[in-house]
Amino acid sequence: MQQQENQNIKGVTLLEVIVTLAIIGIISGIGFYQFADSEKGIFSKSSSSKRSLADAEGIKTIFIKASTQINRGKFPYVRIEFSQSKVSLIGINLSEFGKKVKAADLECIDGEFENSTVISEYEFIKDRNSSEISVSPVSGFNSVCFSKSGKYFNNKLNNTEKIKIDSLEETYNYLTICDKKIQCSQNLGNPPLTELADKRGAKFIIKFSRFGIVKLFRLGTGGVWKQV
Repeated sequence: MQQQENQNIKGVTLLEVIVTLAIIGIISGIGFYQFADSEKGIFSKSSSSKRSLADAEGIKTIFIKASTQINRGKFPYVRIEFSQSKVSLIGINLSEFGKKVKAADLECIDGEFENSTVISEYEFIKDRNSSEISVSPVSGFNSVCFSKSGKYFNNKLNNTEKIKIDSLEETYNYLTICDKKIQCSQNLGNPPLTELADKRGAKFIIKFSRFGIVKLFRLGTGGVWKQV
């Protein structure tokens, strides 16, 4: 008869199972919170980027509407003006335009637009994480006026330096839109483009011409601007 050798087999105790599960739970918990923080950062950055893009496109639309209105002729002289919370498009109708031209009294100033019509508005400050627009909300340094063929064009934004983006021509006809956390400078040379590009958040430029041509650019890595 073959003898069976006694094997030294030890069972797993209930205490060991509990300790093992506890360790697994702690490790899983740490990994989850790290993942959650990472995801929070990604979504936060994504949200601010989307907000800045939405504001850039909203303001670009105002510029496009300005060009549309003067070409239709109902409002041959229009003004885009910025305040602390919104950008507005207002226009002088054909009758008033004729009177002001005849009287040589057509200027891109507040007094000339007291009885004008509000054509469109876009609110760009909606929460604490809103965008920053590189134009002054101060009266006299917050507007651009357009007319057909660009004859009465007047840029009264507070840009103190010219930029060159998509051509050899340098121009004062632009504004920038950034995530508010970046503190986007009114002058693109301070901070430099490369420094601005290294910061988090979306950065945009709206470039416009006296003839109503509007382009939107996005800042990529290395300070390279690409048209959107």
